[in-house]
Amino acid sequence: MSTQFSRRDFGKFLGVGAAVATLAPLTLLEACSKESIASLVQILGTAGASVADLFDDSSIAAMLVKDTDAAVKEILAWQNGSPVQMAIEALNILARDYALIPVFGGNATIAALVTLGIGTIDAILSMLIQHVSTFVRPMARRHESLQNPPRTVKEFKRAFNAIVDSDPDPKYKALELK
Repeated sequence: MSTQFSRRDFGKFLGVGAAVATLAPLTLLEACSKESIASLVQILGTAGASVADLFDDSSIAAMLVKDTDAAVKEILAWQNGSPVQMAIEALNILARDYALIPVFGGNATIAALVTLGIGTIDAILSMLIQHVSTFVRPMARRHESLQNPPRTVKEFKRAFNAIVDSDPDPKYKALELK
C-alpha cells in the first residue's frame, strides 16, 4: 500500500477528522479521579510509543515513555486544592512529544492517532486547568479539540483501535491496544 497522500485522500481524512476533532468546546473529565486520569495518561504514552516504534523511531518512543512516567507521577502527586501546574507542564511536554511522531507522506491513520492522543491530552488539561486559581499560559505546541474525547482507558482503547482497524494495511494491526 502506498503512503502517498493525494488531495482527495486529504479531503477524506479531513472528513474523518471532522468527526473526531472539532472546534466544539470541551466538557470533560470532571468526575474522573486522579488515578483514572493517570491510567489514561499511561495508556496514551504507551500507545504513542508503539506508534513511534512502528516507524523505528526509538528516540521519540523513549521520550514518550520518559515523559509519560513524569506526567503520571505529577498527576498522582497532585492534591485537590494544591497547585496543579507541574502536572499541566508534564502533560504539555507529553503533547509536544506526540506531535513529534512522524506522519510519513501524510499517512491518515498515523495522523488520526496523533490527533486522538493530543486531543485527549488537551481534554485532560482543560479539566486540570479548572483547578488552577491563577492564569496558566498555554504552551506553544499543537492543540486538538475533540468533540467527545476519551474519558477512560477503555474509551481511549476503543477510539484508538477503531482508527487502527479502519486502515487495511496489516502493519497497523500490531498497534492495536489490548
